[in-house]
Amino acid sequence: MKTTLALIFSIIFTSGFAQWEWQNPKPQSNHLYEIFFNDENHGWAIGRAGVLSTSDGGQNWSISVFDTIPLLRGVWFNNNYDGWIAGGPGNILHTTDGGETWVSQYSGPSGWLRYMYFSDNIHGWVVGSAATILHTSDGITWSLQESGVDVPLNACHFVDNLTGWIIGNEGTILKTIDGGNTWLQQNSGTSEGLWDISFVDMLHGWVVGLNGIILTTSDGGSTWNPQSSGTTERLYGVQFLDENNGWAVGGLVGTVLHTTDGGLNWLQQDCPADWQYGGLFFTSNAEGWVVGYDGAMIQTSDGGETWERRRTGTTLSLHGLDFNDAEKGWAVGENGIVLSTADEGETWTEQNTNLNTWLEDVDFVDPSIGWIVGEEGSILKTLDGGQNWEIQYQNDSYWLYGLNFTGSLSGWTCGTGGTILNTINGGIDWNLQSSGTGVSLKDIFFLDQQKGYAVGELGIILSTDNGGVTWDLQPSGVTDTLESVYFIDENTGWVVGNNGAVLHTINGGIIWNYDSLGIDYWHRDIYFANKSVGWITGNNSWIFYTDDGGENWIQQERLCVRHIYAICLIDQDKGWVAGDFGTILHTDNGGTVGYDQQLIPNSLLVNLYPNPFSNSTTFTYQLKQPVKVILNIYNQTGRQVYQVTESQQKGSQQLIWNAKGIADGVYYYRLQVGDHLSNGKMLKVR
Repeated sequence: MKTTLALIFSIIFTSGFAQWEWQNPKPQSNHLYEIFFNDENHGWAIGRAGVLSTSDGGQNWSISVFDTIPLLRGVWFNNNYDGWIAGGPGNILHTTDGGETWVSQYSGPSGWLRYMYFSDNIHGWVVGSAATILHTSDGITWSLQESGVDVPLNACHFVDNLTGWIIGNEGTILKTIDGGNTWLQQNSGTSEGLWDISFVDMLHGWVVGLNGIILTTSDGGSTWNPQSSGTTERLYGVQFLDENNGWAVGGLVGTVLHTTDGGLNWLQQDCPADWQYGGLFFTSNAEGWVVGYDGAMIQTSDGGETWERRRTGTTLSLHGLDFNDAEKGWAVGENGIVLSTADEGETWTEQNTNLNTWLEDVDFVDPSIGWIVGEEGSILKTLDGGQNWEIQYQNDSYWLYGLNFTGSLSGWTCGTGGTILNTINGGIDWNLQSSGTGVSLKDIFFLDQQKGYAVGELGIILSTDNGGVTWDLQPSGVTDTLESVYFIDENTGWVVGNNGAVLHTINGGIIWNYDSLGIDYWHRDIYFANKSVGWITGNNSWIFYTDDGGENWIQQERLCVRHIYAICLIDQDKGWVAGDFGTILHTDNGGTVGYDQQLIPNSLLVNLYPNPFSNSTTFTYQLKQPVKVILNIYNQTGRQVYQVTESQQKGSQQLIWNAKGIADGVYYYRLQVGDHLSNGKMLKVR
């Protein structure tokens, strides 16, 4: 059989070139849907916005971001190197280096892909929402199989290359005995949505689904019988290691069930009450993992007798953020939470305020002296870096949002009802200033003790030249809620808000120009390091960057899917953002040095012919300039079986692998052409 395979490799690099990295919670807080371990040390978890991987049993996790694939739901690894992930809409990616790089194997109109299962190293299936069944028999190419139903398919399980089952909505159970060429529907006895399936041999299997449903079969699915789960919670995951020992997970607040008698009795295990659990993986009757919403991750080493939480750090939302230098910072938010760090955010510890109300903003003038404002008109001050906080002012008739100090004595805060408060003695006294408006003011900024600005609802922008003794209205030209204001000097400033509002002035606000980013996101905060370099944060975790004073804005890598409310940078490289669910991200390069900018200016087109092959195969590609080319080939265990390095000239070039005398089977190649790196799979046959 002769085939020509043109592979356009879209390779995603993460190691060493992260734009933003997680600091809280750790390892992250995006939803996780599945987890897979190849052994007790090497594992992968997938979900929204990327892949987590560990090589030390979960002590540390690295994160790969897939911003163009919003949901990853299927994962499978043959060994520590060779693996696949699948997600929506219609994407299958492959790695031969444990997840450091990923190559697209399939991208097509097949709906949201939800589950992946391999019966051996090359035979695999993926199912999805559009009654989709995708199949590969070489681990390289994927083709559609006819399901014969029109309901979303949620999971599958195969016991060999021919025999398997698929489950889905409306109680759907399908079985094949010919590798998926034909699928026959089995009678589940329920119309509930079914979400996961596990078989231990040709005969014995279990299915879980909505309303706590558990079904079992001992005859390969000819008959399915219900088991009592003892819960009405949704069950999204099930795994059996033998005919007796199994686990099921789900629930809106975290449910883990365990059986030691094949499901005759299911007992609920005591586990952390996280959000909804969805995926599980046990490597033995003792070692297991469960993942779920909001980055929930728990681990057991005793079969579930005890579970330990592996996601650490607060999950309370954070609205305010301030760093006094490169090491010391504070974040404030929900339920009176105050976090502090003295090591650039590597570790965050909670400080006590004796409040359980919202805290909205924080401002430190040096490592010791700082203030916080929030709900019930609360103003707190510390003189020792936050070890002790004392309430300076409270008035439950309004809510304070913005805070700004120009030194240890002079400061302002603003809030609901057009409230502006000022102190000139470090907060011993707070005096009400007349803003001239009754709408909520969301942020306040002072260049010095005289010149300041406040912004808020209905597009309001106020300015003062006398420390707030009088405030004047500036025409903004918008009616959107304005969330943040920042000035570089007395002339140059920016304001951002909802419906994508970005306003810019070069004359101190006499004229505000509307700058559209082409989107209508709710922008929450803005910061400029100088007249050229700035950032905007907002809802849905978007961070935008400019290096030309706002003439152009670049969307940076989206590491999370949370609202980002605050940003703080100490220069144009080092900074932090904070937002929903305790999210704190950090950058050492301004968030601008990404894998795509550093390593892959263009994709690399490689022709591999023939594939499959008998004795030799040829790699053909175009070089735009003279460059060194390195080809490495590995077997299924990851052992290198061939390497060649050549210096090649511009134009059409090739490398030939003569595999005569090499055992038949699957091989993986890594072709490095200058700064381009392409990975792929080959099949040697007789």
